[in-house]
Amino acid sequence: ADAVIEFDGDFQHPPEAIPVMLAELEKGSDLVMGSRRRRGGSYPKGWSLKRQFFSRVGGLVARLLLFFPERWFFKVTDPTTGLKATRVNDAFRSLDFDRFYSKGFGYKVEMLFKLTRQNVEIKEIPLHFQKREEGESKITEQTPGEIFQTVLKLRLSDSKTKRFLRFAVVGFMGLLINVLALELFNAMPLSERIAKWFRVLTEGSFLPLLSTRSSWSAAFAGECAIINNYVLNNLWTFSDRKIRKWGILKKFIQFNLTSLGAILIQYITVGTSTLLLGNSLLVRQVTLLVTIAFLVVPYNWLMYNKIIWRKRQG
Repeated sequence: ADAVIEFDGDFQHPPEAIPVMLAELEKGSDLVMGSRRRRGGSYPKGWSLKRQFFSRVGGLVARLLLFFPERWFFKVTDPTTGLKATRVNDAFRSLDFDRFYSKGFGYKVEMLFKLTRQNVEIKEIPLHFQKREEGESKITEQTPGEIFQTVLKLRLSDSKTKRFLRFAVVGFMGLLINVLALELFNAMPLSERIAKWFRVLTEGSFLPLLSTRSSWSAAFAGECAIINNYVLNNLWTFSDRKIRKWGILKKFIQFNLTSLGAILIQYITVGTSTLLLGNSLLVRQVTLLVTIAFLVVPYNWLMYNKIIWRKRQG
């Protein structure tokens, strides 16, 4: 067969969707999915709150656990849909259904997840989901739990997830160093002397506004965390792409250059908050934690994967 179609035979899926899906395959998509969440799609009127909760919230949880923060999180809006057309190509033939974690409804998300790992082209079309006209539902009270277990197994066994967890552990150690070093440098007169020197050097511009003891302390603390992150990520997180011999020094310089963005982020956020709210322990540490969680971690993950430990082609 050129394609395999999954379709509910109780007319909850409109047969008119079949030629639409086939047309999308003809245009180059590898997997076409009917989505109740896309504009133009809908859920049946009269569905119970319980059924809507499991469908809507369950779908969102599955997306978060399977795909966030990858592009698939935004590209796939209805991962538990039962309306699909899949091109029979090398990616599809590589699926070993006998070795799937799930033998029930969880196969839907498992098949989807494994296809995304082969970088297939996915297209969603709006799905007007209808009320059942014939037959009975095969969904049981155990179905949501079975799907959830499948999602967890898939994510925890994924190589990208394992790497991110190692990245998180190293990042947590870097965070502890960052927190302690911030207070250490903030207590040193040297930070105040550098701040005064910088204010004199940049007099007449807006830069002196952020040149405080706390801003420079945050920058120095960030550098301490950077050294920790470089060493441990090279030895552990990216051990399969480990930098060796003289390349270590060269990459460390490059690592510091790319990490200037993280240092600058901390310098600005901590400097601004202490300027506006006062240079107290609470202000410094809360600002640092929020900055690292929402700005520094995404920035570092991107730099590490795309520049420092970029996967070699071929």
